Amino acid sequence: MSNTSWNAEATGLNQENRDRYIANNWGVRTPYVLFCNHPGGAPRYPEMVMPTQIYRSLIELVPLTDAKAAVAAKNNPSPMPFRKQMKAWNIKVPGVTRAEFRRYLPAEKEYYDNSAP
Repeated sequence: MSNTSWNAEATGLNQENRDRYIANNWGVRTPYVLFCNHPGGAPRYPEMVMPTQIYRSLIELVPLTDAKAAVAAKNNPSPMPFRKQMKAWNIKVPGVTRAEFRRYLPAEKEYYDNSAP
């Protein structure tokens, strides 16, 4: 959740509703990983979005200054290419998401190929 204007109760209810929706529609229970697309003017790019409880327990976070982040991005623009790891990480990709990948071929061919059932 990135909406900082919500109170804790609204944030919690939103998360519970999302968890219930995902479980009912795709049969995936928490913890899960979401994929977010960024359209609008710029080329679309899928992004892996991990809920707080996952990234706090699985990933070591290291704060970087803007200058260090710029150098890191320049030297390694995709440090964890999740699009190549979906099968290996056993990430279940719903049909609606696979259809989105197919709709944007050839730009999203790697996502589509690596999300095959």
